[in-house]
Amino acid sequence: MFSGIIEGLGKVISLEPSVLKIGAKDLSSEIKVGESISVNGVCLTVKKTNEDSFSFDLSKETLGKTNLNELKRGESVNLERALKAGERMGGHILNGHTDTTGRLERIEKRGDTKDFWINFPSEFRKYLVSKGSIGIEGVSLTVVEVIENEFSTTLIPFTLQRTNLGQKKEGDKLNLEFDILAKYLESIIKNWKKEKVDWQFLKDTGF
Repeated sequence: MFSGIIEGLGKVISLEPSVLKIGAKDLSSEIKVGESISVNGVCLTVKKTNEDSFSFDLSKETLGKTNLNELKRGESVNLERALKAGERMGGHILNGHTDTTGRLERIEKRGDTKDFWINFPSEFRKYLVSKGSIGIEGVSLTVVEVIENEFSTTLIPFTLQRTNLGQKKEGDKLNLEFDILAKYLESIIKNWKKEKVDWQFLKDTGF
């Protein structure tokens, strides 16, 4: 489980067909084999470490649903270690399970801040609400406005400087994770409706 508060930036050293190697000197000494790390919002398991880098295996599912297969050597990635019990929750609950990718359609500068407008698949519209939470490249952000299959979010200078979002350009593909609480609510409502229909069927048939 993650909070969407990025701990540091890493650099892509190499991306083989199914192995990603990241350089992050400030974090490498603290990371152990087998632990979970969020890389651009994707939960990955550390397979190997040394003093200034670590590597991960990438599954077919991960390569198909995220933008990790498009990473280039030297590119910056957002890194966050899994939460420890008892820590403050600075962002919101993220599982590191990317739902889909979105396209950064346009960037609007407003003083020191930037508004990102992101296009996303319409089937995920039900999980978005103004002032709700969303994970973008592993960063916990607030949805500002939703118009059909586009939404906006505002990035403050701190976020632009401390994450790779400050380096993104229009047209880039971004990893998106929608709020898990919205997904649970959807599941509860679906099950409630199903139980209600089943109860009505039993009543109509005399049970």
